[in-house]
Amino acid sequence: MGGAEKLRIKINRKKETEQLRGSLDNFIVKKQRTTEIISSTASSEKVENSLNNTTSSKISNFDTSDDNKKDNDTFCNDQTNILLPLDNNIFNTLSDVVTNYNTSWSSVLAVCFDGASTMSGKISGVQARYSISKKTEKKIKHRIVFDFLGTVQFLYNFIEGSPIRHATLEKISKESCIKLKTLKSLSNTKWACRAEAVSAVQENFSMLVPAIDEICENTQVPDVRAKGLGLKYQLKSFNFVFAMNLMEPIFRAVLKVSASLQAPVLDLLAAVEIVKGLKKFLSKMRNDQQEYDNIYQTTIDICNKNKIDIPEVLKRKVARKIDDNGESQFFSETKYDEIRINVFYPILDDLLGKIDNRFLDSTLEVITSVGNLIKLQPTIEDYSVIKTFFNILNKDLDSEVKILASIKDIPIGTCTHTIYKWLDWLMASNRKNIFTNFYEAITKFVVIPVTSCGCERAFSKLSIVKSKLRSTMSQERLESLLFLFVEQEMTKSVDFNTVIEEFKVLSPVERRLPL
Repeated sequence: MGGAEKLRIKINRKKETEQLRGSLDNFIVKKQRTTEIISSTASSEKVENSLNNTTSSKISNFDTSDDNKKDNDTFCNDQTNILLPLDNNIFNTLSDVVTNYNTSWSSVLAVCFDGASTMSGKISGVQARYSISKKTEKKIKHRIVFDFLGTVQFLYNFIEGSPIRHATLEKISKESCIKLKTLKSLSNTKWACRAEAVSAVQENFSMLVPAIDEICENTQVPDVRAKGLGLKYQLKSFNFVFAMNLMEPIFRAVLKVSASLQAPVLDLLAAVEIVKGLKKFLSKMRNDQQEYDNIYQTTIDICNKNKIDIPEVLKRKVARKIDDNGESQFFSETKYDEIRINVFYPILDDLLGKIDNRFLDSTLEVITSVGNLIKLQPTIEDYSVIKTFFNILNKDLDSEVKILASIKDIPIGTCTHTIYKWLDWLMASNRKNIFTNFYEAITKFVVIPVTSCGCERAFSKLSIVKSKLRSTMSQERLESLLFLFVEQEMTKSVDFNTVIEEFKVLSPVERRLPL
C-alpha cells in the first residue's frame, strides 16, 4: 500500500469520525432538548421550599416549531423560572415535575401555551392533553390583506436583497427630495416589525414604483426583471393601496397597546384601560362612516396621483341554486360599497372578535378588581368578582382591607411590582397569617400566566450566554451564568463584600470553579 493510499484512508477515517461526532452531538441535543436550567443550586432549594409552602402554582409552556431550535418548557412560581429538560412526552415530564415539588394538578390555577405544533397540536400536543383545543382555519380569510402583507415582504426581499437595487431607490429618493424611510421585514410574532414595515411602504410609495421601473430597465438578469414587473403590478393595484391605508393605522394602534402590555413595570388599571381603549378605537373605526370615507378617499387620491386604475365592479350572475328570486341577493353596484362590505367590515369584525376572545370581559374584571384591592379601594363589585374567582369571603377580606388601610408602611401603587412588594411585606413578620384572605387573593392572582413573554426572553438570553466560544463549558457553570444574566435585579443586589468574605474562608480546592 502506497503513501498516497494511506493518506487517503486517514483522511476518510477523520471525516467519518467528525461526522459521527456531529451526529452524536445532534443526538444529545435532541434527546436532552433543553438542559439550560436557570437557577443555581441555592436558588433551586429556595424555589422548592417556596413551592412546598404555596397553595397555588403556575405552568407556562413555551415552544417553537423551528426544528433547529430547542423545545422549552417552564415551571414558574412567582418571580423565579426553572427551565426543565424535556423528553418525547412533555405532559408526563410536567407531571413528574409537579410530583417532585410535592404539589398536585389541583393547585394549578391556569396554563398558557404559544401556537407551536408541539404545544397546540390537536392530537398529540400538550394543549390537547389539557383538554384545551385551539382551532385554526385552513381557509385563508381576508385575501386582500393576505396578498398585501405578502407583497410587502416580497418588496423588502427584492429591494434590500441587492445593494444595487437599494442604491437605485436611494437615488430616486434624492432626486425627489423626499427622505427615504428604511424598509423593514415582516415578522410573524413581532407587531413592531409589521407596523414599521407597512409604515415604511406607505411613506416610500411614491418612490417605489419609479425605482422598480429603473431596476427593470437596467437589469441584465431575466428573473430580476420578471420579479420587478410582477411587483410593480401588485403595487399599482387598487387593492394594495386600500389595504395599505387600512392596515397602517390598525398596526400602529396595536403596536402601542402591545408595547405597553409587555412593559416590565405594568400598571394593572392602566393596562385594562389601554385594552378597552383599543376596543373602542376599532369599534369607532368600524361603525363611524366618516372613518371609512377618509380611508377610501385617501386611496382614491393616491391612485389618481400615481395613475392607478380604479377597477369596476364585476357583474355577477344570480345564483339560482341559492334562491330563485334574484332580488333577495345583494350585489354591490360601486367599488365604494364592494370594498366596504367585503373587505372593511369583515376585517374589523374579525379583529374585534379576536381581541374579545384574547381579553375577555371577565379577565378584565379580575384585573380591575385586584388593582383596586392592592390600592385598598375595592368596591362591592370588586368583592363579588374576587369571591367568584378566588373563593374568598367578602366580609373577612373587607375587614383585612380596612385594617391595612390604617397602616402607614404598606406598599403603594397598582403596578405589577407593587403586588410582589405586597407579598414580601406580608411574608415579613409572618403577616400573611394575619391577613390570610388578602394574601390568598394576590397569591392566586400573581401565579396566573398571562403570556409566555418572560420565558421567551429567558431563552433569548441563552443564545447570548451560550456562545460558540462557551460551547464546552460545564452544565453547572452555564446554569450559574444564565441565572446571573437573567435575574439581573438579584445580581445587582448582591453584596460584594459578603462574597469576598465567603471566598476567603474557602480552601484552595474549593475556590476552583469547574469550567
